[in-house]
Amino acid sequence: MIENDLVKRGREWVQAHEVDAAEQWLAARTLEMHCPYIYPPTSRYEQLTQAELYSPAVDWDDHLPALYVHIPYCIYRCSFCNFALDVLREASAPVDRYLDTLELEIKQILERTARSRVRLSSIHIGGGTPSALSPVQLEKLLTILNKYFELEPGREFCIEVNPDTIRTKDRKKLNIMKDAGVTRVSLGVQSMDDDVLQSLARLHSTEMVEQAIDATREIGIESINIDMMYALPHLTHERWTRSLERAVALQPDAVTMYELRISPNSPLNAIESTRSGNRNLQRAMGMLFLRDSGYFRSSPNQYITAWKHAQKHYIDVRERLVDIIGLGVSAIACIGSCAFQAPGSLSEYMAQMTGEGLTYHGVRMTTPERCSRGAILGLKSPHGVSLSTYQNRLGVPISMAFPTSIEALTAEGYIEQNGEHLRTSDLGSFFMDQMAVLFFQPQDVLAVRTREVEHLGVYWHQH
Repeated sequence: MIENDLVKRGREWVQAHEVDAAEQWLAARTLEMHCPYIYPPTSRYEQLTQAELYSPAVDWDDHLPALYVHIPYCIYRCSFCNFALDVLREASAPVDRYLDTLELEIKQILERTARSRVRLSSIHIGGGTPSALSPVQLEKLLTILNKYFELEPGREFCIEVNPDTIRTKDRKKLNIMKDAGVTRVSLGVQSMDDDVLQSLARLHSTEMVEQAIDATREIGIESINIDMMYALPHLTHERWTRSLERAVALQPDAVTMYELRISPNSPLNAIESTRSGNRNLQRAMGMLFLRDSGYFRSSPNQYITAWKHAQKHYIDVRERLVDIIGLGVSAIACIGSCAFQAPGSLSEYMAQMTGEGLTYHGVRMTTPERCSRGAILGLKSPHGVSLSTYQNRLGVPISMAFPTSIEALTAEGYIEQNGEHLRTSDLGSFFMDQMAVLFFQPQDVLAVRTREVEHLGVYWHQH
């Protein structure tokens, strides 16, 4: 088969940057494992109570926190999904009870922190599929949030949606989002190839994606992001090229590329052999194509048309290192020196909230561990690690906290200094998860090597 031009250019980029050798260099220095999107590793989590985490002493006046809300409902479960969610049925009572429970959780947090409302730097509603809620339920959710939280003017209010939930002509859900202050919609597109979508058990079509983007743009939402996945079953290089072309033709403001990771319990294991091609090549193809189309890399896996479309929630949490309040089942949070997560089971979360209150699992971080978290999350942020913020918030320059790792990664071309930020290079963006291990504390490495823990569909383990 004759390769198209994008495949050829992708191969040339991979060869010119010695990507295979870079991967081997990292493999010799890190754990052979998948790194999740948070730190510290879940294998070190211990039990924490709400009373230990929230108090009037939290620093939410000078450093406004961010908010994450988890909506654990979808209209179906994708074949690759391992998140905490429930498939919606006809009856709405379970969803209504969940929204009432979210409000109860908010009230408890406000009571413990001696506040009637909380000013926020950003809001992100994820799941699950928040847009799978009915218009009445969606309005109830957003009304609850606006009742107890106040978003600073000009800040980001993002909600995740599936194309098949907002493409209807009545525009009710999108109007509700717009009226509630939503500024960013993140569409779970995954692929612009109907055959590939079908292999992932996605029920939407490429036509639905087009309709959803048109509807969102017509309503006047400020930023539209689409998620695209590579290293998928049946995704040949030619299909990936066509999928990128169709996606960019819709002119989204941001494109986020993810590699498909198949967990041990996923039904996709049965079709692992159908995954086509080299993942590094497909990532290089995506990077080159998006650059040619007027996008530039803002973080390891996101490309934007202008800085105003960078994901501000991640700037807050990863670069500015503000606290993150987590609401709902499996929600991730970080308050002060404690990083933690709510119960991952919907039934357990509901039972605890209607009983004696939530029991979280997390880590009370030492200063070195907070330095690790700041480095790992910062390198994943749109701008990278802010050298001044890092030192001001953690009390030590990152160059002193991790001199050996920074020197080695800089010398190998994985990270680079851009003004007052330390960020991944194009090559480093390929291997951010592996590089993260170089900023671990010794106890993190020991915990990962001796215990396998699943979190957010990603497994910490040695192969």
